[in-house]
Amino acid sequence: MKAVLSCEQMRAFDRHAITSWGIPGNLLMENAGRGAAEFIQTELLPGCTGVQVVMVIGSGNNGGDGLVVARHLLCSGVHVRVFAIGERARRSKELLEQCAIWLSLGGKIHEIDEEDGILELEKALENADVVVDALFGIGLSRPIAGRSSQVIRAINCARGVRVSLDLPSGLDGDQGDVLGDAVCADWTLTFGCLKLGLLTSSGAVRAGQVRLLSLGVPQPPPFLRVGAYLPEPSDICAQLSPRSLNVYKGRAGRVVIVGGSEGKVGAVLLAARAALRSGAGTVTIASWPEVVGAVEGKLPEAMTFSLKRDRLVDQVDEIIEGKRVVVIGPGFGFDEGSKRVFFHISTSFKGLCVVDADAITLLSHAYEQYVDQSIAGPRIFTPHSGEAARLLKASGNAAFASSTQVEADRYAAIRELIAATRGVVILKGLYSLIGEWGRPLVVNPTGNPLLATPGSGDVLTGVLAALGCALPPFEAAYCATYLHGLAGDCAIDRFGDRGLLASEVADYIPSVISQLCSRGFHRTSSR
Repeated sequence: MKAVLSCEQMRAFDRHAITSWGIPGNLLMENAGRGAAEFIQTELLPGCTGVQVVMVIGSGNNGGDGLVVARHLLCSGVHVRVFAIGERARRSKELLEQCAIWLSLGGKIHEIDEEDGILELEKALENADVVVDALFGIGLSRPIAGRSSQVIRAINCARGVRVSLDLPSGLDGDQGDVLGDAVCADWTLTFGCLKLGLLTSSGAVRAGQVRLLSLGVPQPPPFLRVGAYLPEPSDICAQLSPRSLNVYKGRAGRVVIVGGSEGKVGAVLLAARAALRSGAGTVTIASWPEVVGAVEGKLPEAMTFSLKRDRLVDQVDEIIEGKRVVVIGPGFGFDEGSKRVFFHISTSFKGLCVVDADAITLLSHAYEQYVDQSIAGPRIFTPHSGEAARLLKASGNAAFASSTQVEADRYAAIRELIAATRGVVILKGLYSLIGEWGRPLVVNPTGNPLLATPGSGDVLTGVLAALGCALPPFEAAYCATYLHGLAGDCAIDRFGDRGLLASEVADYIPSVISQLCSRGFHRTSSR
């Protein structure tokens, strides 16, 4: 997995590389700039001639990275114009060294702070094929204002491809907040490790496509206590062991999905379909008689079980017996019967329980009752930001009492959710977060706007239930989230950014698993 660092952790990592590993700071800068220049040439300007690049640098080391990029592009025959903002006296030592090299090669540095500097920059940007933002990187600690704001607005108006080095200037590297103004990049080339702020909703909008470039150093040392990781395909494949030749449905795992109510019968059907598509051995839909009547025959592969309200406890005990995973919540409603079922399963089922959708709201309505009870087995909770806010508010956490507050600091919010639920949590959204007490977070890299479709969350729940039959809860959670997002990614060439049905997401799951497992990541064959 790839480490995801805060800005302070990245600065500590750089210091460690210099002081403990003996890697000079100017070599780190050279590695960063050379990698960025190679990317620009091979990915953005392949075979192009007569192109123009505008480099905009600040007064810190991000500006030094930019001048290394400019030098390598210049040496490859690319026409580069460099514009600098900030007082010369405040430029870092490393930047001044790069300035001297650039000037010795015959390059010029146009000072934006001088008279007509902004006008000259705007004129250069009109004809630029690529604009490189090397203003602040991870060094920004204050809101953008004044001349810097003018420069960022000029960059955002440029017609060429906008490339930011390390972070889009003006973006908070930890939470993804815009500090006054921020560059809207088409590409962000980040160095050494991914940064937390890039993997947030607001950060993603400003960063565009993100490419991680090596600094030529090992992975972060343990003392940094990395708090988040981003999984790669090999990490998912390592968990998806090939099935043995003598597998049968009982060994594959039995799942029951408790949910559905008037007007919301589709939720359980979608969850059941996804669980079957993801490899569950058997799937049973347990619901009220009117719901069972509505779903009967709609998914022939799934079994059904009617819950009679006059003897709920006995029937719940009957249906959960022998099951490896119980899902509760999709479309279940909030009446007293649903509440009784939820709390009985919570206190009696010793296998894995996936608490989803309406069950999370039921928990929010009776949080004190929940925490006072002894929970029987492992639990996975799957809230979106609205459900997360209701749950945290019920737990007495006023800092995350609205979805806006949750989205403003998702990394802190999920840690509060883990503490409040005592289980594994998937905080859904762009770059879904997966967490468990005492372990680093996992940031999911897959998914796209196609998944913003009714029932998509129910499909994720079904995938999660199937994987939970074979994997520990935390591993099941991040693998299911990855596969669900990847199904949307595989559909994007056919559908664009809209129109995919949730049932179609479920139907993509087997091919997604097959494609991942066919890349040779498995160490052993099923034979």
